[in-house]
Amino acid sequence: MEQLIPRVISRLRKLIATKLLTQFKGGSLCELCQQKCQQVPQLAKQQPGQQYSLICSTCNDDLPRFDLTDCQANLLNEPKIYHSLTKIKFQSLLAFAPYQWPYNLWITQLKYSGRFEVANLMAGLFTEHLQLSLAKKKLPQLIIPVPLHAWRLKKRQYNQAALLAYELARQLGCLYDENLIQRQKNTVPQVGQSGASRRKNLRGAFTLNAGVDLPDHVGIVDDVLTTGTTVNEVAKLLTHHGVKKITVMSICIAIV
Repeated sequence: MEQLIPRVISRLRKLIATKLLTQFKGGSLCELCQQKCQQVPQLAKQQPGQQYSLICSTCNDDLPRFDLTDCQANLLNEPKIYHSLTKIKFQSLLAFAPYQWPYNLWITQLKYSGRFEVANLMAGLFTEHLQLSLAKKKLPQLIIPVPLHAWRLKKRQYNQAALLAYELARQLGCLYDENLIQRQKNTVPQVGQSGASRRKNLRGAFTLNAGVDLPDHVGIVDDVLTTGTTVNEVAKLLTHHGVKKITVMSICIAIV
């Protein structure tokens, strides 16, 4: 906690300085083009009281994104994506974009540098995309994040998947439960491991809190989907406890 406080203070100082600078210049600067641009109306609506957005409407329009209408609002219907995943245990997949710039930059900043404001940005973009692509009745009744092990959570001080999941649930009007699934096994990082190694590493890693009534449709949120091994383990656990439909909701997909 002592190490976190200076980081938080430093981040707050930067945010205050940026806000004062942009107000002095008479508007906000876009995160991407660094020009004074008209803010994104949808994002402004999703953040009550916010005077400026992180990106402008021009850059927002230019952002790469998946067309969910072409795949019946399920990216598992896209052969390239389907075949890049291993032993799929969920029924539906929603994502905003391929894992490329600027999303890879934002996710890295969120995960390792505590740029919490980009969680709101990416969740807002994803929310708008979902609202334009599928009916509310097709959304999960409950949204949960992929959990971190307690040791890693204590070290990092936050779970980036939980920040994204909370904002998605809030903006979409879904129920949210951060503590439904616990990560009981402190697994080694998945980056660079083969599919078989990932599955072995994650076997038995998750447990479900007892005495919880689960809805028929649950959404699992993560920042980046690679092979799907982690969300598969969570999905298997939920299915075992009676959940009928599981939708994975990821900001990005790293298509191999």
